[in-house]
Amino acid sequence: MKKLFLLYLAIIVHVSLYPWLFVVSGFRVGDLLLLWEPVTGRSAYLDLVLNFLLYIPLGVLGALAWRSPRQSRWSLIWVVAVGTVLTFSLETLQAWVPGRDSSMRDVVLNIIGTIVGVCAAKPVAAHWRALGVDRATLVRRPMPWVFLCAWVVAQCFPFWPILRLAPFADSLHRLLGPAAPLEVARTFLGVLLICYLLRRSLTARAHTLCTLLALGVIPLRVMLQSGGVSWQEGVAAAAAWAVSGWLARFRTEATVLACLSLLLIAVAELSPFAFTSPPAQFQWIPFTGSLESGRAEAVRVLAAKFFLYGSAVWVGRDARLPLWGSAGLVTTLLLLGESAQRYLPGRVPELTDPLLALLAALIVFYEHDRSNRAAPRD
Repeated sequence: MKKLFLLYLAIIVHVSLYPWLFVVSGFRVGDLLLLWEPVTGRSAYLDLVLNFLLYIPLGVLGALAWRSPRQSRWSLIWVVAVGTVLTFSLETLQAWVPGRDSSMRDVVLNIIGTIVGVCAAKPVAAHWRALGVDRATLVRRPMPWVFLCAWVVAQCFPFWPILRLAPFADSLHRLLGPAAPLEVARTFLGVLLICYLLRRSLTARAHTLCTLLALGVIPLRVMLQSGGVSWQEGVAAAAAWAVSGWLARFRTEATVLACLSLLLIAVAELSPFAFTSPPAQFQWIPFTGSLESGRAEAVRVLAAKFFLYGSAVWVGRDARLPLWGSAGLVTTLLLLGESAQRYLPGRVPELTDPLLALLAALIVFYEHDRSNRAAPRD
């Protein structure tokens, strides 16, 4: 739970200081106490709600992580103190971030949100105990969470909400508009892999709840500046969840997922299937295409690829392929696809994708080796 608390704290820091561009100004820390402007406009009221809600999970996670039967009161006071110092520090730093406004009102709302989260921690803990879920039995295989986090980053980065009505209208317009077939296929297979990884990582009692929370990330994209979501992707996610429950009954689930992952990788590498000549130059320097695109888009693309390649290696191993064979198959397919991209217009043939697959394979190998060392010996 402490790791979740630190992870959420890092998310708050990222959201508060995004886009991480600082300029020199004459703002002084003492000026923050004077910034209490009246609320005007719908966007301002939306900002009030978000500032309040943002710190509630921080209070819940902090209270659960540091709860102690003997020192529960001091532990809760300590969590509130951390939230207070954090919000005051971030509001001060926002004075040097273009487009961001420091406000004492935000500090007060963040502190109230932390207190509400601390107060809500006790019933949350009681509910989890009633379900029979505790820290000792919650996680069975922790390493798949690396790929789950990569999927969440691919869906939501930069984790920044839409605070204006015009961009929100554009997001709703995309929700009702058409989606590319490849994106729908990515969503369908991504949810299948998410359901499989959660089933392999969690106990049966925690699997359903965490799966629903993970699927809630997809409709949440409507309110985030990560590109929005189409209704076709929502239908694909719901269909994948239903198919996953049916597919889990068969022993060949991992084999089917491995084949689908390899098929999607091949289609994504060779899209749009319009080969031309002469061939483009192969970029041997990794991340060349990512550096030339926007930062948020590059992070989402790299995270999505890392999730797909790592999950493909994982399900390939679970399909009883040797670990080196599964990793080699995915890496070889990517090398062939990148070589073919030399003849595809608009594609950048480079070494990034095979390197991401090798990195994901190292993570799978680490989990596999640790599981073998932790297994009881006769």
